[in-house]
Amino acid sequence: MLDTVYTTPVVIVGTVSLDILHFWDSSHTNPTGIQVEIGGVCKHAACVLGTLGMTPYFVSARFAGEVGQLLANVFTDNQVIWEPLLEPAPFSLFEAQIDSTDQVFAESFVEGESLAILTPDMIRRQPAVLSANVLVSCSNLSVAAMYELAAIAATKDIPFWLLTSSNQEVPRLRQLLQDLQTQREAIDLLSLNHEELELLVDYRLDTLPKIAAGASNISRSVGHCLVTLGSRGALLAESGLAYAYYQAVTPITGRSPVGGGDVLFASLLTARLQGQPWAEALTFASLCARRYLLRDRNSPMPYASVRPPESNALTQSTPFPAVEKVFLNHDY
Repeated sequence: MLDTVYTTPVVIVGTVSLDILHFWDSSHTNPTGIQVEIGGVCKHAACVLGTLGMTPYFVSARFAGEVGQLLANVFTDNQVIWEPLLEPAPFSLFEAQIDSTDQVFAESFVEGESLAILTPDMIRRQPAVLSANVLVSCSNLSVAAMYELAAIAATKDIPFWLLTSSNQEVPRLRQLLQDLQTQREAIDLLSLNHEELELLVDYRLDTLPKIAAGASNISRSVGHCLVTLGSRGALLAESGLAYAYYQAVTPITGRSPVGGGDVLFASLLTARLQGQPWAEALTFASLCARRYLLRDRNSPMPYASVRPPESNALTQSTPFPAVEKVFLNHDY
């Protein structure tokens, strides 16, 4: 899918969270500060798509009060059209413990009503969903809600992209893929990290060829499987191909990786929506993720960092090697 350049709505169905980030010294014993911000993988993806010119719609619960208004302002600033439900709900809560090297060493997530409210019936009644040409969501929705989105996408013959938000949601993904066995490739792309892939295939994938084989096995149930590998880069497997695309990156030290995978996912979708082949799209997405991780942490517009230095430039000289092909050996 996505061989055509799409100019009509990308619709994201999900939620946002209130993120509380606890900072610690290198021994993880002495706190050094707390930061509170509005987060959530779907919110990150929506803002990146908006910043890159896709003008996505975001369907979620309605969030009231001062923080709800702040969220509305963030969406407006990043060219996201917010389509909140009539029903209000409290924010989900994400807490992360971050050490002096900006590495997350513990995290927790409280889902709350803002996810429970996104039922299949509620999703079916949203005009934005029914008029979408691309659907996007995250794995923290219920299995029934994700299945409904996949079914709508299959009926409309449009892409459905799914982004994981926690390794705790792997059982949901496994159940969803089982439920979708009769609708092969109802999910056009599934994005997850290395640890989540290992949990999903129930194998240790400790080499790049093994990771490629594991992603390829998942791509037999979905169209494409994107695996984020942190400082090692990213890998993309496509159903039916004898190889996977691998983009190595120059490691970034002293910066938190939080949000990098969400930016990679949304930037990859942007490049595909603009007609780029998969290999070139993966390079573009990796560049956007790198720019985001190296952004000015004091900037009031953090997502603006993903824009290429040259307007509308999807490719440019890269600070890391070109995409390579990793040929598959499924005997892992």
